[in-house]
Amino acid sequence: MATGLLIPCELSQRAVEATLDSLGSIQQIVGGDIEQVALPTPAWTLYVHEAAKVHNEAVNLRATVLWRRAWQDSGNDLDPQRFAAETINGDVLVVGPSDDHGNTRNLAATDRDTILELCAKVR
Repeated sequence: MATGLLIPCELSQRAVEATLDSLGSIQQIVGGDIEQVALPTPAWTLYVHEAAKVHNEAVNLRATVLWRRAWQDSGNDLDPQRFAAETINGDVLVVGPSDDHGNTRNLAATDRDTILELCAKVR
């Protein structure tokens, strides 16, 4: 069992702690089949609904800002036009990095606080 932070796409809904005990619980949280998006810096993992854009789910502004900031802070070369057009859609679950066996790890309390602070700034 692991804990993470659910970031709803609706800005009126607060980000809340979520407990995951199976693949099914992650799918239920994000609303369907999942795609795992590993962030380079800080080392967090986003679980997103893989078909959120196909199903026209709303842009998750807070998760998009989190994702963009992580990639910008990593120093990786990115195509600015493509990067600016990409969004994260639907509800998103943020957890810690996977371990060496691919298991989901808890989101550290300090990371949770950092994410909540960032979410509070996005309106």
